[in-house]
Amino acid sequence: MSKFCPADHFTDELSRICTPCHHECRGCTGLLPTDCIKCQNLKIFLTDSHTGPFNCTNSCPEDIPHKIYFDELLQNPIAEPYCSALANGPPAMSTAKIPTVLVITLVLAFMLLVILGIIGYTFRQKAKAKKEAVKMTKVLTGCEDNEPLRPTNVKPNLAKLRIVKEAELRRGGMLGFGAFGKVYKGVWVPEGENMKIPVAIKVLKEGTGANTSKEFLEEAYIMASVEHPNLLQLLAVCMTNQMMLITQLMPLGCLLDYVRTHKEKIGSKAFLNWCTQIARGMAYLEEKRLVHRDLAARNVLVQTPNCVKITDFGLAKLLDINEDEYKAAGGKMPIKWLALECVQHRIFTHKSDVWAFGVTIWEILSYGARPYANISARNVPELIENGLKLPQPAICTLDIYCMMVSCWMLDADSRPTFKQLADTFADMARDPGRYLVIPGDKFMRLPSYSTQVCMFILY
Repeated sequence: MSKFCPADHFTDELSRICTPCHHECRGCTGLLPTDCIKCQNLKIFLTDSHTGPFNCTNSCPEDIPHKIYFDELLQNPIAEPYCSALANGPPAMSTAKIPTVLVITLVLAFMLLVILGIIGYTFRQKAKAKKEAVKMTKVLTGCEDNEPLRPTNVKPNLAKLRIVKEAELRRGGMLGFGAFGKVYKGVWVPEGENMKIPVAIKVLKEGTGANTSKEFLEEAYIMASVEHPNLLQLLAVCMTNQMMLITQLMPLGCLLDYVRTHKEKIGSKAFLNWCTQIARGMAYLEEKRLVHRDLAARNVLVQTPNCVKITDFGLAKLLDINEDEYKAAGGKMPIKWLALECVQHRIFTHKSDVWAFGVTIWEILSYGARPYANISARNVPELIENGLKLPQPAICTLDIYCMMVSCWMLDADSRPTFKQLADTFADMARDPGRYLVIPGDKFMRLPSYSTQVCMFILY
């Protein structure tokens, strides 16, 4: 085709004249409909191949009545439809109808999503109803546990509590008495065993109330839970009309009476060993989260001159894993052994036990003297708040007295721990003559009379 001819003409090769194409053609190489490059309307392929020669027409003949559009029609508007004997392609449509198809497709997709949502919701409701039915069944059968789990790091208490018959016990003379009962010397003959064990038998008074019996069992629980060489061991419990606690027999009695009776025979080494042992026993109780609440020289028993044991757990309390203090109810309290927070607010902690430890050590090193002997118990808290302290015992060096004073700090957090006290007294016991000055003591040495200032030890 000559470049000078219009698009709907072709150049005759012989005459070199522009000749119009067939009216169905859009560009051609000759006069016939088979010479069209593209069609104005429809193609009729002359072979089975849709890429071979074709004629152009404005309508499909009867033998091939179907108008077929290429798939590319939606993306390529210039693609040409063709006539076919079979309706195997998309129906003829104009590009103007395409948005309608898209709208219909979106509506159908939305309806499908709604149906799927309804089905999913129905299944969820059925599953929820089934779960509720199972839960209700558990509640009705008593299998439901509504309490949430609160696991702790506390280990199970695997201590054994031995319960014996009254016939296994032989009661002797009375060793002492208290508000809730009496303590007797006795012998325990275990059933089926060929042995006799010297014991102390603590007997609860007859006619005591339910609360007293409960406290008695709580004391048994605590004593059965502890195992330390400086804590009195519970051997068994006898549960008759008169409940009984059976413990080791401490033949030398309480430490308070012992230091009063053997004042001339006790050396510095023994004193410091006792202080160390009491501190170690209390450190064990602190580790087990037990607050003694009644530590005093009267509640420390002497097994041998070289071994003492803490006793009387009647007021002891076991702190829960998330507790640091015990708030006591009404009742009598040993005012002169108690920290200020115990008297004023009835709050008991390991630090209040440290205060009582300081008073206990003062009793021992004062040979059984009574703390605040000339002061009424009701006046002691106010005087302590105003700065009153027990005086320095005659045999004490400044080192030990400052240790005592550190136990009596009004700020509980400033008091030392029992672990620190045990370590300090153990170190002192290795050089006893340096810390206690006792006439006639083999460890005694001449003291230094240089002026010293007591520096309160803060922990």
